Parts: sequence; C-alpha cells; structure tokens
Amino acid sequence: DADIVIAGSNRNNELLVKFCKENSIFLVIQKNPASLDPDTNILPDLYLLNNKDFYNRLIKFKYFSKSDYKKKIKVTGSLQYLYILRSKKLNPNYFYKKYKLKKTKKIIIFFGEGPQYFDEKYLKSMKEIKNIFKKSNFQLLYKPHPSEYANRKNIHKRNIHKLSFKKDLPICSEEDYPTALKLSSGGMSFLGSISYELNLFKKPIIYVDRLRWYYEEANQWSTKNLKYIPRASTNYNTKLNLHSFKEILKDGKHNQLKKET
Repeated sequence: DADIVIAGSNRNNELLVKFCKENSIFLVIQKNPASLDPDTNILPDLYLLNNKDFYNRLIKFKYFSKSDYKKKIKVTGSLQYLYILRSKKLNPNYFYKKYKLKKTKKIIIFFGEGPQYFDEKYLKSMKEIKNIFKKSNFQLLYKPHPSEYANRKNIHKRNIHKLSFKKDLPICSEEDYPTALKLSSGGMSFLGSISYELNLFKKPIIYVDRLRWYYEEANQWSTKNLKYIPRASTNYNTKLNLHSFKEILKDGKHNQLKKET
C-alpha cells in the first residue's frame, strides 16, 4: 500500500526493486553509509549518492542519458560522514586518559567484524594480533562493528562484550569514534568495507588474510568446496554493470514478495 519505498542499498534488493516497479511504487535508493556493496546494477526512480566521486564514476561509464543524470541521480551527502566531520568532541588529553593510551605511540584502530564471525578462528586471530602489538611501537584500539554495538547477529551465543581477547584491550565507544579516527594513524581489518571510509579521511588500512576470510565465508553458504586462490592469481572485475528496470524484470521471482507479505 506504500507510494514510496526508500532502501539504503541495492544489495540483495533485486526482488524488492522488481516488486516496486511492477506495482508502480516510487523507489528511492539512498547510498548513505560508507559501503562497497554492489548497488549499481539498477537505476531506481531516484538514486541518492553520498559523494561526488561515485557520481563522477557513473558519468565516466556513460550508462545513462543526460536527463537521467539530471533528474534521477543526486549527490546529497551522508549522515554517517557528517556525524564524523561535524563532531566537536575532540579532546586528545581526555581521550588518551580514558583509553589508557600513550601519546608517544601511534594509534592503530582495528575494525572488528560482526558477531556472526566470532568463532574460534576469529578469537585466535585477534589474540595473535593483540600480542604482536604489545611488542611493537604502535598501540591498538578495537572498534566494534555496528552489529556488535547493537547486540545483533550473535549467532555463536557468546557474551561478545567479555571475550577473552578484549581483556586489557581498549574498546572504542561509539561516541568516541570520531576522535579516535582523527587521532589514529591508520586502521586494520579482516574483510570489512571500512577501507572506503578510511580512505575518505586520508587514513591507510592493512587487511589481515583478507582473501582467506572471504573464501571461508563463501564456503559457509556454498554447496561447493571453494579453494583459496593466492592474491597474485586473483582477478577483480571492477567494471560497473548498470541496467534499467526493464532488464531485471525477466523472471517472476519478485512475485514471491506478494505471498511473503
């Protein structure tokens, strides 16, 4: 019964897109947060982008008419970025004291994955990283994933706030993240898309065993036994595939939504 539907990403939303188009529902896609989701395979009725870089890439590939760029695609900014950029709570002395950090050592933020990854392998890897930093000239600050802040996706049924690797490891609160980002020298992660956000703020990132994590994640959802492919022999397809609504209305799977709703 809706007249307008607003979605935050096109990832996994193809059925919703088809449903909206065939039922004459105005669809808005708002690419608001920092994300590398493959959300450019359709052109909704209104496509709101978070930065000019993405808009310029769309123009470069020339998939749409000039009228589409003027009427259907707008750069509106991002609430997520504004939250960081406009944060005035930058008190270095308070921050270092609160998290027991040393001003003489550079801060590296480790961006944790969601709690759905917190298996034995994840906990072991975090312990190893923590021990390495203890012997280095850097200091580690752990930044939980938004799902962990919200107590979501805890499929391993662990007390995620009292995991052993967190003992004596400073855990960044959500409200202190803008300060942590500004004071840090860079970030680390296993496979998160946080690199997109860090790069926007001129911060480098180091990924730890990224391809291995991707393949092990894929194996959880695949009936085939995928093998790890060394980085040197991995090919990445970075071309944007953009299609009109008509091109994705070739099957009737979206009709499932009528039954499910």
